[in-house]
Amino acid sequence: MTLTFCLGSTFLFASLAVQEMHPLAVGAGRVVLGSIFLAVIAITSGKGLVTGPKQWRAASIYGVIFIALPFLLLPWVLLYISTTTAAIYYAAIPLLVLVLSRLILKTYISWRRWLGFMIGAIGLVILVGVGTDSALASKAPAPLFTFLPHLACIFSAMMLAGGGIFVQSIERIQPLSLAASALIAGNILALPIFLLFAPTTLPSLTGIIGLFGVGFLASGLGTLVRSILIQREGAIFTSINGYIAPIYASFLGILFLGEIVTLSNIIAYGLVVAGLLIARP
Repeated sequence: MTLTFCLGSTFLFASLAVQEMHPLAVGAGRVVLGSIFLAVIAITSGKGLVTGPKQWRAASIYGVIFIALPFLLLPWVLLYISTTTAAIYYAAIPLLVLVLSRLILKTYISWRRWLGFMIGAIGLVILVGVGTDSALASKAPAPLFTFLPHLACIFSAMMLAGGGIFVQSIERIQPLSLAASALIAGNILALPIFLLFAPTTLPSLTGIIGLFGVGFLASGLGTLVRSILIQREGAIFTSINGYIAPIYASFLGILFLGEIVTLSNIIAYGLVVAGLLIARP
C-alpha cells in the first residue's frame, strides 16, 4: 500500500508541480531531491554507497540514462496526457522488459509471454488514440503533435524498463546502495538543468508540495520501499503494485485535477493487465 501511494502519486505530484514550474525543472528537481533522500537513508542505515570505479561507472550509466532521462521527460508529458494514461503506459513496463530482454540479453520468451505482450501492446495502441487528454492542456496542439507526448511517455517507460535489463547485466550490487548512487550520479544531468530552468520566484504551496512530493515520496521513499519489498518478498509479489498503481493514479487525477476516465482508458488498462497476467511467470 505504501509503494502504491508513492509510485501512484508520482503523476499527481508532477502535474501539480508543472503548473508552477518549467517541466524540466520539475523532472530535474525530482532527481536532486530523490538523491538527497536516498543518500541519507543509505548512509545512516549502514548500506552506504557503491565503491570502486567499476561500480560507480555502472551506477552512473544507470542513473543518468535509465533514471534521470525518463524522469526529465515525464513532467512535460503530463502537460498533454492525463495521469491515468501515463500510469497505464508505465504499468506496461514489465511487458517492455520482455522484449528488451529478448533483444539485448537474448532471453528465451515462450509463446504465452509473446501473446501477453501482443495483447498489452494493443492496449497501448488504443491509448495513443485518446490524444491530448490532460486537464492541464490549454489547447489542442497540431494533429501530428498529438502523438508526440504518447511517444515520449512510451520512450520514458522503455528507458525505465531498460534500466532493469541493465541492472541484470552488471555485477550484483546491494539495491539501496545502487539506487542511491545512481540518483546521485543522475545529478550530472539533472542539477545543471534544474539550475537553468529553476523558477525565478518562489512557487506557491501547491507547486512546492508537488515538487517535494515527486522528489521525496515518489522517487526517494518509493525506491526505498520497492527495494525492501523485492529483498523480503520477491519481485513477483512486488510487481502486484503495477496493477493497482494506475487505478490509484487515476483516482487522484479525478479527485485533484478534474480528469475524466474514458472508455478508451478502461479498455486499454484491461488489455494491459490481461497481457501482464498472461505473460507473468
